[in-house]
Amino acid sequence: MGINFRNYKTRNGNKVLIKPSKNSIQSFKDKVRALYRRVMYDRDFESFIIALNNLIRGTALYWRMTSAKKIFSKMDYFIINKNRKLLHRSYSKKSHKWIKGKHYKPSSNEEFKDKYLLTDPETGRQLIRMNWFRVKYNNYPLRYGVSPYNCDDWDYIEKIKFKPIINCLYV
Repeated sequence: MGINFRNYKTRNGNKVLIKPSKNSIQSFKDKVRALYRRVMYDRDFESFIIALNNLIRGTALYWRMTSAKKIFSKMDYFIINKNRKLLHRSYSKKSHKWIKGKHYKPSSNEEFKDKYLLTDPETGRQLIRMNWFRVKYNNYPLRYGVSPYNCDDWDYIEKIKFKPIINCLYV
């Protein structure tokens, strides 16, 4: 599934949090690295930005039902560092100011105020950020020890406004 259900102890008692698993995060990073390796030889920034946007969008939409806000920030930081290294290798004799002027532009989206987004200089296509996706984590207070796989807990789970329990397990 790519997510972990973990019980954390807090001052107010126990809390169950759903987070992306380490294997899922590592798989995302490996896919990003593969895209960066491919663009090093192709130098086709438009198809690279399209592929990376699709990967970011799909992963963010999958992870946004978990408590993954910090992980979104970490993945953005990972991608920003990969961008910086890629452009420095591509234009090793150019200054940082020249690279910034050619490949980094302010966000064309009115909703987000980012100053520096990786932009294809020919088409103007921009790379999106994972932080732009809102986390839609439903914070329903669950009793400690409740499991959707335990038949005794089904009534309790349905009562706190989840989908019907059969849809939760098989969708």
